Amino acid sequence: MHLWPEAQGNANSPDKYFLAGGVITAGFVRTIEGWRISELKNRVVWRAGAGFERMLETGQVGGTRPSPHSG
Repeated sequence: MHLWPEAQGNANSPDKYFLAGGVITAGFVRTIEGWRISELKNRVVWRAGAGFERMLETGQVGGTRPSPHSG
């Protein structure tokens, strides 16, 4: 769940948040120091809340630019 900063008083309003659910997969490699993550993917299966459209329109999540690794 991602909340916009102004949602602090009313997180139930659909335009103040968005939800996403999905499947996270990872790949691992064994090194001399132990197991390390070699790959991490997030496949979004569903979304809810009008805040997601706002994030797409502005390119921002909660006032900051989204990570290039989110997905």
